[in-house]
Amino acid sequence: MIKMSKILFCICFVLLITACSKQSVKPETTTPCQCPPSKDVEPKPLPPVQLPKQDKATQQTSQEQSVLPETTQPPYAQLALADWKDLDGLLKDNLTAAWPAWLQSCTTLVNKETWTSACEAAESLFKPNNAQIIEYLSNYFDVYQAHNDDGSTEGMITGYYQPLLKGSRTKSEKYPYPLYREPDDLITVELADIYPDLKYKRVRGKLEGKKLVPYPTRAQIEADPSPLAGKELFWIDDIIDVF
Repeated sequence: MIKMSKILFCICFVLLITACSKQSVKPETTTPCQCPPSKDVEPKPLPPVQLPKQDKATQQTSQEQSVLPETTQPPYAQLALADWKDLDGLLKDNLTAAWPAWLQSCTTLVNKETWTSACEAAESLFKPNNAQIIEYLSNYFDVYQAHNDDGSTEGMITGYYQPLLKGSRTKSEKYPYPLYREPDDLITVELADIYPDLKYKRVRGKLEGKKLVPYPTRAQIEADPSPLAGKELFWIDDIIDVF
């Protein structure tokens, strides 16, 4: 019995050592996940993004911008820098006749920084001839050539001038120059209504009996007394503005 007990003891001792040796290399256990069993879940759609409202004009502009080319036409694309010598007839013109008018303009422009140097140079020239005026213009001004969309350089240019007058409804020392309303007896004939080839041509006059005669000239109208006396709209401070 004693021998048998020793054998059983040895077996138990061996099993105990084996158990201890297994525990020493057993990996650490982690807490099992408490998540519910996995299953296929359809993703929920994201809520729509609320963009700021645009009016029709803005929407149209946005659409137009989306189709515009990367480069746009620069301003004044129909004007190209040219050379003064390229102007037809420049050397044949009598520029000295226009020079006094430019000097008169400089009496005011010289006070503006942009024009000071050009006007001072003009005032330093004493009775310049054509060649000197052309040299002056080429030094202080640039000339541009206008062209059409197709590259051609011939056509018609129409200009408009809108005067701003300082005046009064009554004549005074400050406002002595009359500005007349259109005369009641003035007749304008558009010649294109009669002869289509004369487009943009017209004549003005007045009737004497059954005959159309020329209207008084400016000199006759500005005479004292004027044939338009009593037809004044305003009295202006500058005779040039009246002209």
